[in-house]
Amino acid sequence: MAQNTIPDIETSTNTAGEGDIYIGVPSGNVYIGLSTGLYHPLKVSASTTNLYTSDGSIATSRQITGNPENYLWFNNFKQFYIDVASIYRLTSGDNIHLEADNYIRLSADNGIRLQGNTSVSKDLSLVGRFIDGSFNNGSQGDILSTTGTSTKWLHKSDLLSSNTENSITTVSDGGLYYQSPVKAFGKIQMNGTANKIKGAISKRIGEGTYEITFTTAFNHNNYIIQLSQPSRKGAGYDDPGIAYYDQSKGGFKVEIGDNDNSKKSRIRFDSEFMFVIMDYN
Repeated sequence: MAQNTIPDIETSTNTAGEGDIYIGVPSGNVYIGLSTGLYHPLKVSASTTNLYTSDGSIATSRQITGNPENYLWFNNFKQFYIDVASIYRLTSGDNIHLEADNYIRLSADNGIRLQGNTSVSKDLSLVGRFIDGSFNNGSQGDILSTTGTSTKWLHKSDLLSSNTENSITTVSDGGLYYQSPVKAFGKIQMNGTANKIKGAISKRIGEGTYEITFTTAFNHNNYIIQLSQPSRKGAGYDDPGIAYYDQSKGGFKVEIGDNDNSKKSRIRFDSEFMFVIMDYN
């Protein structure tokens, strides 16, 4: 880079050397030579025209090398534009910090790619759609899952085993539904009231006899009934038994009594008992 003087009258000849500095005589105006030969003003005496108020162009690559202790500071601009033809690269040995009082908007016609691990320290709001590793946007109700190396949208049906014994199905509202084989169960006191009961109601209908009525009747009467009662621990009615009868679509009855009477009828007595009703399709 050379520094020269030039008569003011010759600054219109477009003979400047690119990058050279010129001082006009006698005006004292300062010029820099452009690749076109133009004398571009850096400072015009008694004028506001200078490098910062007049547009120009750079015809070849330029590099600004600063001291590690210095800053390149752009302040009080309403907007700051960087318009490049292909690749714009920011590199730093430490961090690049972008900060705004309102928001920072990044946009690109073909999308924005984050090439490394990305950490979001606050809320993430998504207006558009999530795209998986195969560039699929999935369907309503799908689940985004990791493949170990990428991501993939899964339909809820993909989560279900095809095993014929599987009791989990998809239903009309798009959710997963577990159809338990247990349809009703309860713990009934000796007076017929329930300590706990689900899917049925209970009542005492006579000594040692109880009736269980389902809140929703079955469409058949071949459901499975399991009954149990507490031990008498060898005291009175020391050979207790429990059985069901009158099994129907809407419920069944329970009989409790003492069984060690040879061929004589069972002696009924009131007792706590439990029941479990199971069925399958």
